[in-house]
Amino acid sequence: MHTLKEGSADGAASHFDQVAASWEDDPSRAALRSAILGAMRRAAPLRPGERVLEYACGTGAIARALAGDVGSVVAMDASEGMVAEAARRAAAEKHANITVMRRDFLDGAGPGPGAFDRIVCAMALHHVGDISGLLKRFREMLNPGGLIVLADIEREDGSFHADMQVPHNGIDPSALADELRSTGFEHAKHLRVHEMRKNGRIYPVFLLHALKRRVRVMFLCTGNSCRSQMAEGWARALKGGSIEAVSAGIESHGLNPLAVRAMAEAGVDISGQKSKRVDDLAETDFDLVVTVCGHANETCPAWLRGKGRVIHAGFDDPPRLAAGARSEEEAMVHYRRVRDEIKSFVENIADVLHAVRD
Repeated sequence: MHTLKEGSADGAASHFDQVAASWEDDPSRAALRSAILGAMRRAAPLRPGERVLEYACGTGAIARALAGDVGSVVAMDASEGMVAEAARRAAAEKHANITVMRRDFLDGAGPGPGAFDRIVCAMALHHVGDISGLLKRFREMLNPGGLIVLADIEREDGSFHADMQVPHNGIDPSALADELRSTGFEHAKHLRVHEMRKNGRIYPVFLLHALKRRVRVMFLCTGNSCRSQMAEGWARALKGGSIEAVSAGIESHGLNPLAVRAMAEAGVDISGQKSKRVDDLAETDFDLVVTVCGHANETCPAWLRGKGRVIHAGFDDPPRLAAGARSEEEAMVHYRRVRDEIKSFVENIADVLHAVRD
């Protein structure tokens, strides 16, 4: 277990400083945590090796429950008292893969881009004034395809926190899902997982999970038959967790069988991919468009340049090089070389994607 103390607690944290030592003694909170953890495990199962952030972790009970099933957990809170209690309990239970951190990174501080595979925030959003800003920070810190899990009370009349002022009287899960989509998440789903009883009333609790949208990349060539198809295949095989890859052509010439053979020899099956015209994808936005032949670069539609950054990475045309080949095996020499060059480009596409984000 590691403890880092950076940043400073805001005024709202003082209440939690005072109650930290006895926070986990309340059986209603234990029931709530159990409901949230059970729902999360069912809806978004944990994966070995995951790097997890529990934001506004309190005493770190959820972090400790997750620690045995993932690679590492950062338990972060703005309250000095909560962080001290979280560190004490993590150390007592010998969780070597938990790092406890006192920080509120809405000021821009905190872990860098892609630091986590999953971010969990339970019963804290209604204490956050700038939810939109927080979701944007979460998105920055998640890997493409990373998971966000949020739990909170549904909208209520203010009686839940009758003894303290909070920025939000509960959260509307449908509105929160819409906010996540507009921030760059997808597949947002929510469900009611628990009911809290307080002040003689019942307060429903929801759990919402969503994925950070992968980077959308289009590989474009003249006929979408060979080079762009190989690039799509490599991107799916090598970068499927971070890239949503498609290919298209200025025209559609069908799938080149020798391109299919060359990729199959390398262990990548592209036989199910389809040859498409770029105009068929006019309704889709892309983060990056890669033209893989000179003709496509020169004739790339103007409307496509407005949908994302366009770069050119030219590769030789195997069918043209193989036009004089005396046998299919002789022709395959050209397909294999270009296949391997495209693979090398895709393997290093992260550098291009970082430039796009910047």
